[in-house]
Amino acid sequence: MDFSGAAGMFFAMQQGDLDGQVIGLNSIMANQRALWDSKDVRVLLQFGRKTRHPLLPDVPLASELTRDPAALSVIAFTEAPLYMALPFVAPADVSADRATALQRGFMAMVKDKDFLADAERAKLDITPIDGNAVKGVIAKMAATPKDVIARYNKITGVAN
Repeated sequence: MDFSGAAGMFFAMQQGDLDGQVIGLNSIMANQRALWDSKDVRVLLQFGRKTRHPLLPDVPLASELTRDPAALSVIAFTEAPLYMALPFVAPADVSADRATALQRGFMAMVKDKDFLADAERAKLDITPIDGNAVKGVIAKMAATPKDVIARYNKITGVAN
């Protein structure tokens, strides 16, 4: 059977064919709430967060499990994209004033009380960052030392 995608992996877990998976809390809360409510899933580690999620106060962050600077560097590199998980993009030739308007519009939307109420009803945790913060994440990743990237590639099996 094909267990690709989150739904297939949850099915495989329920059948005992898969022991676990890496998945966002939003996905569980929005799409597999029954598993959460029945305690049929156990969160082992929090990843891509600077502080523990209020629903998971006893679950450690990845960065809490080591003091080794090399390991912390790999964790930071790995987590970086999660801080900008779903960036919005526009065509390269969009004018600066239009880009600014889109950025401001996005930030206004994610603060709108009706939008936030809809997100809460959908059980989505909204943690937006602005365009400058996204640029900062990208700059930090671009400045990652080659040895950290090599170690990440070795751990994940990514070819150089």
